[in-house]
Amino acid sequence: MNQIMPENVDIAELQSRASDLIASITGAEAGCITNCTSAGISVAVAAAMTGVDQGRIEQLPDTSGLRNEVLVPAGQLGYFGNAPLRQAISLTGAKVVPVGEYNHFRPYQLKAQINERTAAALYIVTGDTGKMPFFEFAELCRSSKIPVLCDLANVQFFPLFISEGADLILLSAQKFLHGPTAGIIAGQKELVRAAWYQHFGVGRGMKAGKEDIVGAITALEAWERCNHAENRVRETCILKFWQKSFEDLPGVTVTIEPHHADNPVHHLHLCVDAETCCMAAWELAYKLSQGDPAIVTLERWVEKGRVVLDPCYMNPGEEQEVVDRVLEELANSRQLRRKNPMSLAEYKRREEIGFLGWLK
Repeated sequence: MNQIMPENVDIAELQSRASDLIASITGAEAGCITNCTSAGISVAVAAAMTGVDQGRIEQLPDTSGLRNEVLVPAGQLGYFGNAPLRQAISLTGAKVVPVGEYNHFRPYQLKAQINERTAAALYIVTGDTGKMPFFEFAELCRSSKIPVLCDLANVQFFPLFISEGADLILLSAQKFLHGPTAGIIAGQKELVRAAWYQHFGVGRGMKAGKEDIVGAITALEAWERCNHAENRVRETCILKFWQKSFEDLPGVTVTIEPHHADNPVHHLHLCVDAETCCMAAWELAYKLSQGDPAIVTLERWVEKGRVVLDPCYMNPGEEQEVVDRVLEELANSRQLRRKNPMSLAEYKRREEIGFLGWLK
């Protein structure tokens, strides 16, 4: 990224080079880079509606005369980051059509929603995918000639989804690839072309710069060369170190659990007894996030009374810093014996205030 910063490049040519490399690693026909996975969702949806027709591309977000409905399993329509998934789709002019219910998603519900207005179907692999596996979702959609888009930002091993029927997969360069903030689109050639063309339409503000294109494909190459088994060993050592460090803490139950989205990664779960520890799990998570160094845990678990630690992004030596901070906060809490613990509602308010209070 540093090397290309001072250079003048032809972005279309650079994206073509990126396409070749993305195709060779993912097994897709082609690929391109955008500035994040959310942008990838938007331009992929736009591509499904317009194809490579320049007039239609410039027409968006007006979808008059276009297929404009995007089917999404209802259980997958949530927030990712600090924004709703629905918005990433709707800003193109497309209409979101939830399928099924949060905890009940079946083939008959998907079939019932497919009609002449359906532009695409989007499946997000998060671990909260209802009861229908992706290959079945893709098979039903493709049998009706509906383009299948698959958000794999939270997935470590992604080529399988191309073979299982995804027309476009959407990857994050910065998560499991440990690269820059960028999105990778891979899949069927004409849809990739249509996605790239959106950078001359509603995707103009979502285009990737030369440094992000180079950074993303370099991260993808590094992922391909990576010894993933060796990484698992390193992560397991961190998890066992954490487990040993916390196993005798009063009021804390320590377990090592599989990743919620079926990645070959495990997490450490600290089940916190609020009465014994003098703080609830969400208060411990909040204190950790506000300290120095800041320790960010997996927020999805705090309402269940758990603080969850992920070893994937640890630099050497940081596992000890995590231990020190957790022990420090628990010791402070017991010493103070707080009579007014932070409620879950207050935790959520503080989190929101912290985000919305930026630059106040």
